[in-house]
Amino acid sequence: MMHLVPLEAVDNVWPKVHDWIDNAIFKAKSNRSVIETYQQCRSGSLFMAVNTPAKEGPLSVDDIRGVLLMAIYDLEGQRTCQYVYVAGEGDTEEWFGEALKWDWFTTMGVVQFINEGRTGWVKRLETLIPDLQVIRVVFSWRHRGGSD
Repeated sequence: MMHLVPLEAVDNVWPKVHDWIDNAIFKAKSNRSVIETYQQCRSGSLFMAVNTPAKEGPLSVDDIRGVLLMAIYDLEGQRTCQYVYVAGEGDTEEWFGEALKWDWFTTMGVVQFINEGRTGWVKRLETLIPDLQVIRVVFSWRHRGGSD
């Protein structure tokens, strides 16, 4: 079950998700730091949502099994959600499909999604999203030095 984390609860949830986010930043070779990401969640420039098993009663931090950090903005006149980090315990694929169908996106007026990530994500997402399109590729290479 997906839950939006209110700004006033980010500080309580962060210790549970910190290591997952730190690992996602490392694996993605991201230019964001974990502290910068935390501050963006605290300020509301990134939305934080968590996944828990469906159950009755209040949400407990101990129940969190995954986290989704996202930015929502207008791109080419369309409300867009960019998944910044998807992380959690075990296989995130188990709950990520649920996140894709979350009604909150409709409430926010989201009509398209963007996700950047490692090449392994393409294979995972293709099984969950039939109309997935690769819209850009990021390149990396090492400086070889040289002289004039």
